[in-house]
Amino acid sequence: MLHDFQLAFRTLRRQLGFTAIAVATLALGIGANTAVFSVVHAVLLRPLPFDEPHELVAIWPEALVSKQEFAERRGWFRAYDDLFIWTRWGFTLTGHSEAEELDGVRASAALFRTLGVEAALGRTFASDEDQPGQDKVVVLSDGLWRRRFGADSSVIGQTITIGGTAHSIIGVMPSGFAFPTRDRELYVPLSFDPSDQNDYTAHYLGLVGRLGSGWTIPSADAELRTVIDRIRATERVPEDYGQTASLVPLRGRIVGDVGDALLLLWGGVGLVLVLSCVNVANLMLVRGTVQQRDLALRAALGGGRVRVARTVVSESLVLAALGGLGGGVLAVWLVETFMELIPPGIAMLGAVRVDPLVFGFVALAAGSSAVLFGLVPSIRLSAVELETVLREGSGGSLGRGRLRLQHALVVGEVALAVTLLVGAGLMLRSFWLLQRVDPGFQAEHALELRLAPPAAKYQGPVARWNYYDRVVDQLKAINGVEAVGGIVAPPLGDRNFAHRFEIDERPVPEEDRPSVNWRAVTPDYFRAMGIPLLSGRAFDARDRNDAAKVALVNETLARQYFGDGEALGQRVRTGFDGQSWVTIVGVVGDVHQSSLAEVTQPELYRPFAQWPWFDLTFVLRTTGDPVSLATEVRRAIWAIDRDVPISDMTSLEQKVSQSIAQPRFYTALLGSFALMGLVLGAVGLFGVLSFSVSRRTREIGLRMALGAARSEVLRMILRRGLGLTLLGVGLGLLSAYWIAGLMSGLLFGVSTHDPTTFAGVALVLTVTSIVASLIPARRATRIDPTEALRYE
Repeated sequence: MLHDFQLAFRTLRRQLGFTAIAVATLALGIGANTAVFSVVHAVLLRPLPFDEPHELVAIWPEALVSKQEFAERRGWFRAYDDLFIWTRWGFTLTGHSEAEELDGVRASAALFRTLGVEAALGRTFASDEDQPGQDKVVVLSDGLWRRRFGADSSVIGQTITIGGTAHSIIGVMPSGFAFPTRDRELYVPLSFDPSDQNDYTAHYLGLVGRLGSGWTIPSADAELRTVIDRIRATERVPEDYGQTASLVPLRGRIVGDVGDALLLLWGGVGLVLVLSCVNVANLMLVRGTVQQRDLALRAALGGGRVRVARTVVSESLVLAALGGLGGGVLAVWLVETFMELIPPGIAMLGAVRVDPLVFGFVALAAGSSAVLFGLVPSIRLSAVELETVLREGSGGSLGRGRLRLQHALVVGEVALAVTLLVGAGLMLRSFWLLQRVDPGFQAEHALELRLAPPAAKYQGPVARWNYYDRVVDQLKAINGVEAVGGIVAPPLGDRNFAHRFEIDERPVPEEDRPSVNWRAVTPDYFRAMGIPLLSGRAFDARDRNDAAKVALVNETLARQYFGDGEALGQRVRTGFDGQSWVTIVGVVGDVHQSSLAEVTQPELYRPFAQWPWFDLTFVLRTTGDPVSLATEVRRAIWAIDRDVPISDMTSLEQKVSQSIAQPRFYTALLGSFALMGLVLGAVGLFGVLSFSVSRRTREIGLRMALGAARSEVLRMILRRGLGLTLLGVGLGLLSAYWIAGLMSGLLFGVSTHDPTTFAGVALVLTVTSIVASLIPARRATRIDPTEALRYE
């Protein structure tokens, strides 16, 4: 074997052109696969950093319980050894240098006990620390502890100010801990206050549990249905309450729909690896056929068929090893690139890295490749008879039977390339349509930022409104600022408030009342955003807390419930206002609130002065580059109060771009894979046709000596290439028609079987095949008949 490998190295070193192409092709396929697998591994496969993670389950997609419901009805959930409720939460950290807004988690005391994780420093929550008065404790993530507190081990017992309230640091979690994802930096108990009626009615909490002995996800899900029915029977809940809720593994709850997209991408890059292997197989088969006299002579001199096969397989293994090494290096670079490109919407449960498991995948891919592109050629070439080779000569005519395998490989390459190109084409059309969607506001020359003043420092709506009123005055005074407006839950964000509403003089049972999205805005918000006022008036200084209650509605709500021009003067009310009726005084344009891909929903806007929320997002309309005003904006806000953190400062153009980052990421990756497939398919076709021309030199020369025109030779070669291409395109379109159905969740505004995309891909592959065929075809027309007849 050592001698075989030495011989393989010497042979490949003498044929550097072939070796370089084969190794580069393999490295490309293996490297791309390894990099994508690293992402898939981090998101979908790596075990969760918890004890016995397969026992952990969660409700998806709905949050079903309120704090008091959980406290009073914990006994209804019998399927779990431990259970906790939780929600993502934003915290304001002050008192330690600059005020900072941190992403964290509020959860009941059983959080860490259920997950089976202990603190690396200090302790986790005690069982009574989710009760009022006992909840002023906090557990830090390892990242926050190192970044903000310098990894000081004496931090335990120190007091920090969160939301204007002092909390005692009781623990620091291990570096590998992440719940629900790595971006959460601190954990605070979710206390139950019996006097707070909202704790009974606010269904915004997630639920995670550890299944008890003998319970499975199906049986626990059946129990969940029973609990939902009991809640519906004892409480006033919406008619559709709990209808789509189900119990899923905790990983599924955290990852959501991203997993399907990543698996599709992994399938796409898997096709690239197959294409790479097929291409190298074709190269080796062509190369081996050229060397068949030498191989047959070795076999005749006593080498034996097994010895000949070993020679070819040894070269395959060397190529696979070099390709695997190159692929591993490429994968490291690609992973670093992916980490810069991965949008924040993809839940990362751990760091993406090329770890030993992924290197194992590289070795497996390289070994499989060696078998795939080495075994078939070795069997084919070891069966060559010396007598046949000597009779045909090295340059004799090559019959159809000898080319059948090469042709089959080319057809397969084209079919795989078609499948990749159709997927990429659908994604590209979808992304193009998404980019053309009008968000409903003017993103140019606008800056957005969020303020969350500490609740303990600004208690009550009057204090909050007075603070924000001063902020508006300060921001308006900045040179270059034309308008300043604020909103609770801004467009293209991850927050939304929806509630059932009713129309005066149209009595409807509560369970049949429609639901609308609800926003609170300051008077100049619509001007700052560039949202058009279609009729009526906008909010102004008259709309204070002690004035008549008014509202604006968007065009969709006005048209859907009142008809054209009939919304003004109508009275409506929502659960946010209790029993108070509000009068519609204006209609504004539609805005895409959650995403550009959503259908615009009915929206109702209230004056912020009549319903001041805790945090507010401001939009500044500027005359120039909005980002250039960032320093002055911070200075103006902190001149009022330095304990108020400024977060999420960005231009609206950047925000719109970021809102489509995930489809952009998927489109870019799949498009890259498709381009690789197109190139590999063209190279494969070019290689086979070039080999065919070289092997048919005598035949072509004889045809031309007998009077065949050069145009006839050109058509003959092009016809063969086009025939292989059309067969591959047909098979590829059939495959793509089936596979495209799996992409429905990733597309916007385009059918999975869009005829334009399918036809376009067929045209691209056909044109590419003609271009790839032209070079060997033109070479054939330049053959000198005299020289060709002497060719052996």
